[in-house]
This record gives sequence, structure tokens and C-alpha cells, in this order.
Amino acid sequence: MRVISFKSYEEYREFMFQKFIHKAKRNGANFESTEFQERLDERMKRVEEFWNERECEKQIADRGSATLSVHRGMFKEDQRKVSKDLDNAKLTESIHVRLDANTYDKLLTFCEKHNMDISQAVRFLIQNS
Repeated sequence: MRVISFKSYEEYREFMFQKFIHKAKRNGANFESTEFQERLDERMKRVEEFWNERECEKQIADRGSATLSVHRGMFKEDQRKVSKDLDNAKLTESIHVRLDANTYDKLLTFCEKHNMDISQAVRFLIQNS
């Protein structure tokens, strides 16, 4: 889990914009398409709604910043943990690993090549090492 503090809506909006663009690049999005622009507009609308729902301006007035908890790219309040594995009773341990950009790109390439998500790929690589 990661906690991020923002001193203004503009700072938060820019963070979320850059995050959206980074993911779009990683997924090979066509930035010139109207579909991409519509998705970006919808995402920025949800960003503003999220900010307002959590009364972040009030937090900034009271404490000087708005602090939001982020876990795996989702805000904690919106997170719903769902296992993609059929036999998830065996999955009782959790890990967190920091990777450099090069290693992370290799992992994403492996996932894309084998049509897996990151957790499936890590399990696969551990079991087959």
C-alpha cells in the first residue's frame, strides 16, 4: 500500500493524468483516436468526482494536504479483492516486491506474451524455476 499526499486538486489531477497516460502507452493506445480522448475525458471526470466525494479540499484546509491510500493502482476505499484463481483457499501468503523499470518492463512483456496477469506470472515463474 502506498500513501500519497496532495496539496491541491491540480497536483492530484496531474498525477492521475500521468498515470493514465503511462498505462495507455504500456497498452499501446492510439493517442490520436477519438475513443482514447473520450476515455481520457471520462477518467478525468471520475478523478474530479473522487476528489469531491472524499472532501479533499476540506482536508487541505484543515491539514495542508489531502492524503489518499493507493493499493495496486486502486484507491483503497474502491478496492474489491477478487482472486482469479479457482482454488484460492490455497493462496494464503502475500508478497510485495519493488522492481527497477527494466525488470518491471520484462515482467510486463512476459505477461503479455503468455496472456497472464502479474500475480499469475510470478506464481508460474516460481513453480517452474
